[in-house]
Amino acid sequence: MHTLHERQFHLLMASLVIASLLLEQEASRLLPLWQMPEIGLLTFTLGLCWLALFAGHRVKNLHLRITVLEERLEHTIRRTEAIEEDVRARRGLPRL
Repeated sequence: MHTLHERQFHLLMASLVIASLLLEQEASRLLPLWQMPEIGLLTFTLGLCWLALFAGHRVKNLHLRITVLEERLEHTIRRTEAIEEDVRARRGLPRL
């Protein structure tokens, strides 16, 4: 299920990644004492778990949405068939 601001979120995150890449390259020139921090294995693993949980949540919501849409489609088809049957029955009756 897409959220209203999802595209804006991804554009913001992409721009932050690009800005961080540029800042990382320029930081050593602008700040001679600057050293990039190292990311530990635990932090990296937690980040990947976060992404996996988010993806799983999205897949679950997508599956639920597809199920609901299938049920609505079946209901609409049954309703359309009932209306068509009603129209056929009315056309068969003599007019008053």
